[in-house]
Amino acid sequence: MTNRARLAILGILGACVTAPALADITPERRAEHLASFDQVWETIRDRQWDPYFNFREWDRLRLELRPNVEAATSDREARAPMQELLASLEKSHFGIIPAEAYDVISGDDDATEDEDAGPGELGIHPRYRDGKLVVVRVREGSTADLAGVEPGWVITRVGSLDAEDLFEAARESAGVQRAETIIAMGATARLDGDEGTTVEVEFVDTRGKERTLKIERGPEPGEEIRFGNLPGTRVYQETKTLDNGVGYYALDIFLNPPLVMPTFERFVREHIDAPGIVIDMRGNHGGIITMSMGMGGWFVEEPNIYLGELITPESRLKLVMNPRDVTYTGPVAVLIDEVSISNAELLSAGLKDIGRARVFGNRTAGLLLPSVVELLPNGDGFQYAFAGYESASGNSPEGVGVVPDVEVLETPESLAGGHDPVLEAALEWIARETN
Repeated sequence: MTNRARLAILGILGACVTAPALADITPERRAEHLASFDQVWETIRDRQWDPYFNFREWDRLRLELRPNVEAATSDREARAPMQELLASLEKSHFGIIPAEAYDVISGDDDATEDEDAGPGELGIHPRYRDGKLVVVRVREGSTADLAGVEPGWVITRVGSLDAEDLFEAARESAGVQRAETIIAMGATARLDGDEGTTVEVEFVDTRGKERTLKIERGPEPGEEIRFGNLPGTRVYQETKTLDNGVGYYALDIFLNPPLVMPTFERFVREHIDAPGIVIDMRGNHGGIITMSMGMGGWFVEEPNIYLGELITPESRLKLVMNPRDVTYTGPVAVLIDEVSISNAELLSAGLKDIGRARVFGNRTAGLLLPSVVELLPNGDGFQYAFAGYESASGNSPEGVGVVPDVEVLETPESLAGGHDPVLEAALEWIARETN
C-alpha cells in the first residue's frame, strides 16, 4: 500500500471495523486498557476548544464507562467503552484504531511487500455510486489506462476482496461521517501498492461485459515529501489549458509549498485572461492550511477576506486571504467529491462562502478538523482533533461536508466514452458566464 493511501486511511478511519476478539485478557493487558481509557478521557478534557462542552457529562461518562473496561474479558470489550466515549462527541477525527482493523480495509494481502520498491498505483479513481464501485476517472498514461480500463466500469473485486465485503466493512465502521468516503479510500488502498507488483481486478464494463485484468502497478506520480513525523507521501498536481481556453489545475494534497505554490502562481499568471479557471479538489486529502489562504489570494480583490477561523483552547486563528499583485477576476469553478477532505473542504467552502467560486460535484467528506494520532499504552492508535473550524459565515462543514452548488452524480452511463460529467458541468457554467 502506498504512503498516500496509508495517510488517507489513517485520516478517516477513526473507530474502524470491529477487530477480532481476543478472549481471557491478562491482568497486565487489562491494566494497559485502563491506562489507555484514562489517556483518552484526559486528553479530550484537556484539549477541549468547544465553549459548550459539558465537563460534568464528561465526568459522568468516565464513572459510567471505566468499570466496563475493568470488567472486560477481551480486547474488543475493552475498546468498546473508549469508542463509546468518543462517539458521544459526535465529531470526526476521534477514534480508537486497532491495528487489526486495517486488515479488511487497507491490507494488501495479494502482493509481497518489497522494502526496496517505490510506491505504485494503477491510476484508477473509484467511487461508490448507487450501490456500485464505479471507476470515475483513469489517470492518462497510467497502467490501468494502458490496460484499457475506462471510466464507467464497475469494480466487483480487487485481489481477494469482493466489493460487497468492502461495502459491509464501511457500513460497520464508526467514527466517520460518510460510508462513501471510507469505501473510496479503502478501494484505492487495495488497488495501489508497491511499484512493480500486480493485482487482479474484476470489472463489468459499460456494455455489461465481465472483465478480469491482472494489472501491474506503475510508479505513483508526483514528488515525494516528508512533513513532520508523517511518513513520506507524494504530491501530484496537474496544470493545463483546455480546448476552450479555460485553465485547469488539480492538486491531490496540500503539502510541499516550495513546489506547489510557485506552480500555482505560474498557472494563474498564465491564465489571467482565461475565460474561466477550474480548481479540481476531487480526491484531495487536505494538508497545510496556510496554503489555501495563499491560493485564495489570487482570486480576491479586497484585503482581509476571511476563509474562516481555527479555534483552539488558547486562541482563535483567523484564516485571511489578501490579494496578490494581480488578481484573476473571471469565473472560478471548484470540483469536489466525497474524498475531498480537510483543507480541500476549507478552501472550497471558503471560496463558496464569499461568492468567489461555484462548486460542482458531490458532497465532501465532512472531515475538516485538524487531528493527530497518538499511541496508547495498549498499542492501539488514538486519533483526536485539537481544533475546531468556523467558516466566514459562522458555519462549519465538519460532520456535514461542503454541499456543492451543482450536484453531479456520476453514473456508468454518464461516464461512458471517457466523459467527466462534473468537469463538463463546470465548463458549461463558465461558458454561460462568459457569453
